[in-house]
Amino acid sequence: MTVEHSPLDGHAKKQQQQQQEEAIRQVINQLKEITGVEDPAILSQALEASRTVSGNYDLTHAISMLVEEDGGPSVSQVGARPQVAGDGASAAPGSHPGAATSPQKRPAKVIDLTGEGDDLQKAIALSLQEQQVAGVSAEEQDISRALEQSLGGKRKRGAENWLDPINPNDRRRQGDWPVGIKNVGNTCWFSAVIQSLYHLPMFRRLVLAFEPLPASVRDGRPLQEQRSVGLMLELRALFALLAASRRKYVNPGRALELLRDAFVGTAGGAGGSQGPNNQQLQHQQQQPQQQLSQQQQPQQQQDVSEFTHKLLEWLEDAFQLAHCASPGSIPRMEQTNPMLDLFYGRFRCEGENEGRHFSREEAFGQYPLQVNGFSDIHDSLEAATTSLEPESASTTSPRRLGQETWFTKLPPVLVFELSRFRFNQQINKPEKIHHRLDFPELLYMDRYMEYNKNITRSKREEVRRLKAERERLRRQLDKYIQYGSGPKRVPLQDVLQYTLEFVESKASQQKNEEAEMGSPSSSLGLCSPGSSPPDEGLSRGGSPRNLIEGPCPRHVAEPELRLLQSCLRRWQSEVEHDVKELQDSMSRIDATIRDIYTEPSLLQVPYRLHAVLVHEGQAASGHYWAFVYCPHRSAWLKFNDVTVNEVTWADLLHDSVGGHHCTSAYCLLYVDRNNRDLFDGAKDSELELPPDLAQYVDADNAAFRAELEKWDRDHSDKSTGAASSGNDIVVTPVQPQQVH
Repeated sequence: MTVEHSPLDGHAKKQQQQQQEEAIRQVINQLKEITGVEDPAILSQALEASRTVSGNYDLTHAISMLVEEDGGPSVSQVGARPQVAGDGASAAPGSHPGAATSPQKRPAKVIDLTGEGDDLQKAIALSLQEQQVAGVSAEEQDISRALEQSLGGKRKRGAENWLDPINPNDRRRQGDWPVGIKNVGNTCWFSAVIQSLYHLPMFRRLVLAFEPLPASVRDGRPLQEQRSVGLMLELRALFALLAASRRKYVNPGRALELLRDAFVGTAGGAGGSQGPNNQQLQHQQQQPQQQLSQQQQPQQQQDVSEFTHKLLEWLEDAFQLAHCASPGSIPRMEQTNPMLDLFYGRFRCEGENEGRHFSREEAFGQYPLQVNGFSDIHDSLEAATTSLEPESASTTSPRRLGQETWFTKLPPVLVFELSRFRFNQQINKPEKIHHRLDFPELLYMDRYMEYNKNITRSKREEVRRLKAERERLRRQLDKYIQYGSGPKRVPLQDVLQYTLEFVESKASQQKNEEAEMGSPSSSLGLCSPGSSPPDEGLSRGGSPRNLIEGPCPRHVAEPELRLLQSCLRRWQSEVEHDVKELQDSMSRIDATIRDIYTEPSLLQVPYRLHAVLVHEGQAASGHYWAFVYCPHRSAWLKFNDVTVNEVTWADLLHDSVGGHHCTSAYCLLYVDRNNRDLFDGAKDSELELPPDLAQYVDADNAAFRAELEKWDRDHSDKSTGAASSGNDIVVTPVQPQQVH
């Protein structure tokens, strides 16, 4: 017996195989982004090893194999090279729920989201039952949750996972290319924040020009003030190395140690107050990496937003203390502080509540913006600065109740915190929001200024009217797009088109029958007079030709057919015209709303995007890096721990706007484009350091130079000795394997 296979079967199998291969490639790419493993063979091997008995892939097991630290099939066991930098990171990026942040003192806070212990498995199991995040596929959500499960207690290795290349030439800076910052134990959050601030020329000048206080003045101050000054001195040393070091990346160990002591409230906060010297340099170079990692206590991961708050607060205290201690200083309340001038602005809240009008002015620093429910940064800003409702639901009066926020003074550096986390009551844990939020390179803030509030109010009222009209048009369009009275709705254009095709199928069948009747085969009389036509017998059996060829009208006269065709074509044309008119009207409204604030009077306060701080992962774990714009190179740079790469604007958006895997921006730094001092600064190679910092950097560069010379001398001697040991044997010097 021979079984014939239809060619469609082979095509379907081939198509199914291609879909499976494409799905596997997508999963491998996601594993690559999550774990940082670049070798496709290792990723494929880990994915294949995670295959279950039923033939499915266990993504949690695959990620565990790729990042496993102790026990189990680790990356090293399947041949992967060590990862670059520890990817463990702090808690979820986000902001405080308050409307604004004032420069008032805030208590230190340590957020530990990795110490769940035995409850981790239960929490992850519950998290798998939560609703799918909009814009992200179920498969991507599974991988994200698998990442959280696998990395919750494993990505705490940090420094142990990163070893300096043995060959110091691999650690040498290339020309004036920017310097990276080493991850010494879940400190990628520190690197992201510091790099974004260092590459702000005005901030860099303020830090480097800070004059250390005399020891006699510093020792008599409270511990908190000593800690603030000590942090400033360590930051000066770190900035000096970032500017003039000949190393590819620098170690921020001492500054991190000081920060750790400050966050946990220990008494070691003033440990770095002596400033940089040769003994500190030698201590920093010789301190064992594992010991430093243990001192960092990576399981206590800092909330990045809180860290930025505290960092600016401590620097503010350091400058204030320096001003108070300077000869002939003026009273504290009358002084200006450069940190306040640079990062803090003021806004006025006004509105009406229970018949009473109120107005108050407040200071703000990092401004929180909600992500959930918004698609554009202006939409979120509009919601954050206005909360107005009509006086009553039954009136169209322009009088509205609530409050409005108007900026009276914008800071030169405008920092937006994007609230990308929420607390899930079902699993009793925070979760990350992956929704997409677009933001521009150039942000105009005119509409939010108090002196433009009358113009803005009229514009907002016009936008409200346009949106109401657009909503009316959308509902009308839905009647065409989702036509029908039953549960299944289809476009009315398709209904008319299908009906027209049904009507025209009768005319097509009649033409085919006439063609067959006039064919030569019918005139040859092949059928005997007593035999019936083939179609007639088939018709008696209940399978007429029209059912085989397709449905068509059975009883319709030619005039009726022509009338139906004419009516259906006319109705179809009318519906197409109506739909296009509605769509065009909605497009015109969208364009009007989009351009309503583009008049010249509202384009006078431009802010240029300076840095984007990105988080990859979930609420309790992940990795941080920063995109920073470099005016001298007219390019965007990606600072990912020790690695610094040039990227395109498209690359930045891919990793920042959200809605794609588990990577999104949590902080945006904009700078006043009209303030040229903010971003017009000398290149690192042209930067003049204060004498104490110049001596510090010279000593570090001399130590690194000596290390390079020793390496070259030792390996040159080994190569010469091996070549002279035998004339008939040529020995090629073994290049030391670089440990990434």
